[in-house]
This record gives sequence, C-alpha cells and structure tokens, in this order.
Amino acid sequence: MRIIVIVLYSAVLYLTVPFARDIERFLRTHNILTIGVSLALGLFILIGAFGALRYTGFRLINVVVLSLIGLFYIRIVMQYRIMVERIHFIQYGILALLIYNSLSVSMTGFKKYLITLGLVTALGWGDELIQALLPERVYDLRDVFLNALAGALMLIVIFTAERLRRASVSAPADYRD
Repeated sequence: MRIIVIVLYSAVLYLTVPFARDIERFLRTHNILTIGVSLALGLFILIGAFGALRYTGFRLINVVVLSLIGLFYIRIVMQYRIMVERIHFIQYGILALLIYNSLSVSMTGFKKYLITLGLVTALGWGDELIQALLPERVYDLRDVFLNALAGALMLIVIFTAERLRRASVSAPADYRD
C-alpha cells in the first residue's frame, strides 16, 4: 500500500508540471503567491514538528533538539528568495518521508537513508526531464539539487527523531521527564 501512495504522489507531482506556470501566474496576479507559499511552508513545518514530537515524546530535550533542527531547516529554505523554489522543500520533503517509511523495517543503518535520497533525487530529476520536453518549461539542474536537498533535509529530521526516540526508550525511568 505504501508503494502505491508513493507512485500516486509522484504521479501528481509529474502531472502538475505542465500547469505549474499557470498556477504560479494566477497566484502572482492575485498577489497571493508569497502568502500562499509562506502559509504552506509554515503549515508543513508545524505539522512536521508536531509529528516528530509525537513520535519522540514531548520531553524538553526533544523539543529543544527538534526546534534547533527546525530552525536550521527554515534557515536553508529562506536562502531561496524565489517563492516557487521554496515549494520544492515541501514536495520533495514529503516524498522523502513517504519513501523512507515505505522501505523495509528490516533495512537498517544508512542504507535506508541512501536509498531514500537516491530515489528522491531520481524522481526529482525525472520532474526536470519532463520540464525539458514542455514548451514553456526549462530543464534546470539547480532544481534537481533543490529536490535532493529537500529530501536530505527531511532525512536529517527523520534521523534526529529516530535517535531521540531511541534515547527516550533506553533512558532509565528516573531520567525520563
């Protein structure tokens, strides 16, 4: 079932490529592009933070560490001034989470992270290849990098959350909040 979700999600990403410029123009014309992207990113980060805290437990150390990771994530995203570029961090961050969660539980170590990053990068590259074939779109290697970066940032969040959860479970009862 998880594979089907990834295929459907990727299909939606690919099928929206021809309409992305029209959507961008509409939002820009109605002066809601900046606020729309900002709200979408804010919601993405809030839902991600809440999900990570729910997964790790609402301990003070978890809140502090995940807040620092969240600030790092925001800092990276804010470096990109073009609003449309910021959308990559939502799209491919979600894709990384979906792929990571779909990989076998028995897969351990960094192999799971590397496979996830490889698949996110490959699917992001596919997105750009589709754009190369469309008349109003262009192939941009920088966007391939953004897609991979978005996946890598999500994997940092996942890695941190897993380590925090493992530390919470293995901590003696006297040291838990």
